[in-house]
Amino acid sequence: MVDSRLKEGERHRSKQLHKECGCKVLLALLGKLLRNRADPQRPPTNIYTDSQLVVGQLMQGFGVKANSLMVLHNEAALGLRKTEAKLIWVPRHQIVEKVGH
Repeated sequence: MVDSRLKEGERHRSKQLHKECGCKVLLALLGKLLRNRADPQRPPTNIYTDSQLVVGQLMQGFGVKANSLMVLHNEAALGLRKTEAKLIWVPRHQIVEKVGH
């Protein structure tokens, strides 16, 4: 019983880390847009991702349940507003077809 709860806790933490990594990658990209462009809104930017959760939370008003993600979410939302970038969900298999991984 303890073993199954431990494994469940590890799976939950792994999912949290995956979500945090997705937000951090997005923040790094938005940071580059803000630093390296004279006008961060030009040219218009589309950011493609296979994370339905990130797109839903940032573009469609899905709630953020994890407190640990709230700061990252707020930073990403601010970066999207400043750059006017659009997040677009693409199924993972389509990304694999295009970029090979």
